[in-house]
This record gives sequence, C-alpha cells and structure tokens, in this order.
Amino acid sequence: MIQENRQFFKQIAQKLPAQLFLCNMEDRSSLHHDSRAMTKAEQSWALQVEKEQLALLFGLQRFHTYCCCNPDLTLETDHKALVNISKKALSSALKRLQRMLLRMQRYSYNLSLA
Repeated sequence: MIQENRQFFKQIAQKLPAQLFLCNMEDRSSLHHDSRAMTKAEQSWALQVEKEQLALLFGLQRFHTYCCCNPDLTLETDHKALVNISKKALSSALKRLQRMLLRMQRYSYNLSLA
C-alpha cells in the first residue's frame, strides 16, 4: 500500500509500449507496474514530446487512486523539453499538448528530470 504518501512515477520511454511504475520513494521498491501499446494514430505523432506527455497522462489516469489526493506526487521523466513545456503558460503549448495538460490539471504533482 501507500507508505507515507511519497510515491513517484518513473517513465521508461526508450521503447514502445510506455512502461510506468508506481514506486515507494524511500527504498524505490515497485508497488505497481502497467504498460500499454500506442495506437496507430498515436504512433504517427511527429513530436516525441507528445508521446512522452501521453505516457505521463496515462500513468496519472491509470493510478488515479494513488494520485488524486497525494500532495507529494513527483513525476519523473527523462525528457528535458517536457519539463520545460510544463513550466510555461498553457497557451504557449501545442494544441494536442494543451489538451493533455488540461486533463492533468486535476492532479497536484511536481515534474522533474530523472
């Protein structure tokens, strides 16, 4: 179960499908693991940052039970551009990213570079 409300997601985005882990922050032990293959339409997206954002959104939605009321949630990614885009104003992002960022606004999280 959740220990001290300190969980983080680690996204491994080198290969498809995206793999997501819900881990305990103290000892980095895995609590849950999930993955999904991208659809044909998602695979045809030109920008890698959109695919990375999709994986983070998938993780938040899949592990909603753990994420919805967790103020100490940290999302880790290996994609520096994604971290920079998330810090900017929502209107400066691409339309597809705006839609994903809007769906992620219900969660309280910190996005950091792994």
